[in-house]
Amino acid sequence: MMTGIVLCGGASSRMGQPKALLEIDGETFLSRSVQIVSSVCNRVIVVAGPNQELPVLPDQIEICRDLVEHCGPARALISALENCLINSDHVFVTGCDYPFISAGLIQWMARLAARDAAVLAVVGGVFQPMPAIYPVKATCGLSEIQSMKKLLAQLPATKITESELRQVDHDLAAFKPINTPEDYEWAVRYAASGAIRKPD
Repeated sequence: MMTGIVLCGGASSRMGQPKALLEIDGETFLSRSVQIVSSVCNRVIVVAGPNQELPVLPDQIEICRDLVEHCGPARALISALENCLINSDHVFVTGCDYPFISAGLIQWMARLAARDAAVLAVVGGVFQPMPAIYPVKATCGLSEIQSMKKLLAQLPATKITESELRQVDHDLAAFKPINTPEDYEWAVRYAASGAIRKPD
């Protein structure tokens, strides 16, 4: 089965408070993300900052600490792949600030995974680095890459169009990162609207 990675070590500078600890539907962003990813992936790794405070997580969840604080998602991902002895060919990767991922989306993307290729959504004409599926060996081979944009440019990829995505995520909510207080207000309203089902 596929390994899941949840990145949460960002600075949260635009939010003004740690995004991993924000709550929606009575649970933190990080707990919510971990619960959803765990429902599909047999192994889940949370990649956090060196001294970052985390909510209580299930015992089976692995914590991988960044060596450098706020090193960025590309470096955090590659470091985790290099240091966590991952046996699966691919990893599903998301950030804790993408609270509207779903088990159905992860399973659907996983079925599209091909050897040494990423599975990437294209929203608004732009490749989305998360949520996405990355090939372990090919990604580890790009250890000098410092940004997600450069990482995506170097990886072969299976592309998913917006029309295809809407089959499993009508509003494309899974691909909206919650970066600012305004985004958070929207997320709370969206969750309360009943447009999504709370994860099992």
